[in-house]
Amino acid sequence: MNLRQIVSKLIISVIIGSTIDCSISDTNDKDPEVWITVSSLADFNRKLNRTIERQIELNWRRVTIDGQHNQWIGLFNENPSNEKLVKSGKNYSIDSINIDLLNNGSYRTYIQFPYKKFSMKNLNNSCLKYWIALIKNKKIIAKNCLKIHPFWMEKNMAIIGNMSLLDLMIPGTHNSGSFDRYDLYEDTLTNKYTLCQDESIFNQLIYGIRFLDLRIAYDNNNEDKQRVWIVHGPVVMKHTLNSVIQQIKRFMEMAPKEVIIIDFHRFEKGFAKDELSQQKIRRHHRKVWTILDKHLLKYLVPKSMGLRTKLNELIAKNKRIIIGYTSDNYLIDRQYLFPQTKHLWPNTDIVNEMVDYFNKTICDVFPGELVSSMAQLTAEKFKLIIDLYDGLRTMAQNVNRLITDAFHWDSGMGWTDCANVVSSDYFLGNNLIDISIKTNLMRSKKQSTVK
Repeated sequence: MNLRQIVSKLIISVIIGSTIDCSISDTNDKDPEVWITVSSLADFNRKLNRTIERQIELNWRRVTIDGQHNQWIGLFNENPSNEKLVKSGKNYSIDSINIDLLNNGSYRTYIQFPYKKFSMKNLNNSCLKYWIALIKNKKIIAKNCLKIHPFWMEKNMAIIGNMSLLDLMIPGTHNSGSFDRYDLYEDTLTNKYTLCQDESIFNQLIYGIRFLDLRIAYDNNNEDKQRVWIVHGPVVMKHTLNSVIQQIKRFMEMAPKEVIIIDFHRFEKGFAKDELSQQKIRRHHRKVWTILDKHLLKYLVPKSMGLRTKLNELIAKNKRIIIGYTSDNYLIDRQYLFPQTKHLWPNTDIVNEMVDYFNKTICDVFPGELVSSMAQLTAEKFKLIIDLYDGLRTMAQNVNRLITDAFHWDSGMGWTDCANVVSSDYFLGNNLIDISIKTNLMRSKKQSTVK
């Protein structure tokens, strides 16, 4: 892929088939919406002699097209004002695009979003420098910013406090521990198809993710004493379970009114029945529990409280972490281990098939169970070997705008009425965190009306 051609390229959000219509339509009865995402694409541009990654994307929906050629969308490095627009016009923005024909769309700018280092000092302002605005006749019609949501549960507790985790729409990440920044020299076939995120666990939580999908292995041969590692399938990541759990602990200390789910979805090497004796498997599971006990015990929700406990009660008792665990039968002390989260996994590399799968399954009822819609494409083995997809970054790019539209409350798909957890790859490329927060406020209102 030639990224020189990609820079400043317009991307039209087109969904194959008739599942979501992104063509011009009558949306005059609803306000336009704009938001910022970060492209998952990354590559080294040899002509420019630099890496092109994390390009900021401008997104819009429900924009009324009147044929007057007087509307544009701009990217700004401050909260835009009408006064400056009148004075400077498009020169006020750092990038922009005319939108004369499309009421829904996306535009990838040349601006690259830097990795952020968060601390308690810089969490007060939720906007991260970059703003988007829809402009018509030098007047702002709609605007938004690229945000973090470290305290979204706390800020909305007066509204959602009487809801349980089963009632909420919860933003999550797929293979949460399989993260790393793009590196040209490590952009191997293996890394292209095992790395699913480029933000650390701590940063994922700061941005607003509340469901973490972890897969682990026990490595007897590694000289490092930290033998429990994060893995994606057979591939060992750079991160130990201990380091990931410490990131979670740091967040829990900084955000005392947030509730999260940690789902140990798979246990790979060092946990398999056909590989080791039962005694050794138990020993390895005890090692996992020792790490959890050391760093997170005071936050763990006991199974006796159940998943229907309201957020208010969980926070009041400082029981704010649900542990989903696939193999709890290997541990004697199971009081803090819930069943693993049920995954609705399309297991396809075809967009239409993913949409069809969720249309058929997302509203299935699983009483008392957390259910995660795994909203990402899955590579087929042979196509992966020949790198037909150009890696998981490209696969995420191909689907992230789609899932933003499909899980939106006015999409007409009905997914947002049923979704519990929604997990994605390269989550900054979609708007599921914002959508989840707003959906929860709407669900609470509906529950109040029913009562």
